Amino acid sequence: MPNPNMRGNVYLPLDIFNREKIKELKRHEAIVETYINETEGIAVVKYEKDLIDEDEVRGLALKIEKTDSHSNNTIYSISCYFRSHNRYRKTRLHL
Repeated sequence: MPNPNMRGNVYLPLDIFNREKIKELKRHEAIVETYINETEGIAVVKYEKDLIDEDEVRGLALKIEKTDSHSNNTIYSISCYFRSHNRYRKTRLHL
């Protein structure tokens, strides 16, 4: 039986993470289980801590959007949360 201390959970808000990518995470060797909670608007991803860390899990599921395309320049953006004054605030980063 696997050691439960070697597993972690990541809680991902569905407004900034791609639902389809979350479903596909099950194919990754380090992902144990995924679950989408529609009521709370979050996805829960259980992962093996010795194979992948929390930031890598988040990176695999990020929603990257094509936001603009002018004069041969394509702009992509991601939404993310950052911590400020003990609160999380949502912002958009342009890539």
